[in-house]
Amino acid sequence: MNEPREQNLAAQLNLIKFPANTTLKYELDQGTEWVKNLLLEMNETATDKTPDEWLKETFLNIDLSITKKFKNEYGEYLLVQGAFAVKFVTESVRTLKTVEEEHDVEFKAVLFEEQILKGEEFAELDEMWLDGETYTIYSFEKTTANIAEMLHEQLFLCRDLYPLAPGEEDMDASVDSDKPRQ
Repeated sequence: MNEPREQNLAAQLNLIKFPANTTLKYELDQGTEWVKNLLLEMNETATDKTPDEWLKETFLNIDLSITKKFKNEYGEYLLVQGAFAVKFVTESVRTLKTVEEEHDVEFKAVLFEEQILKGEEFAELDEMWLDGETYTIYSFEKTTANIAEMLHEQLFLCRDLYPLAPGEEDMDASVDSDKPRQ
């Protein structure tokens, strides 16, 4: 039996209103305004159409499980386990042809209050082992966790920095074969 999933999650999660030691699950897509804005940003480098026009041909689906916990050494913190499926458009770095990218990504994040992360223990860390899992570390300010910002980073980490249109990968091989051997 599938667990119930929430359809609405604010981009800025108020921790005071979030229940302690409870896991809430969310299914989000571009029907949620801030998720739509993330997808618009992913599509903005493709210039054949406007990002709004690309929305009809692209998607962003996000599944999140969020648990608020407390430990004396950290105070309140959030554990986020998530996955997203995204299809967006960009342009080839060689020919400026439109390129579709599609990714399915799973991630785990822990969000600590910003003051905790200023401690020596966290000075060099971007990941940590917690509750038997490795989590990427993020911060929240006072009682507000910026879920949209965390997802923004996860999305842009999967993005190909030098996208090529289909067939352009072979261009390097043909250029190299024209060079005289040394």
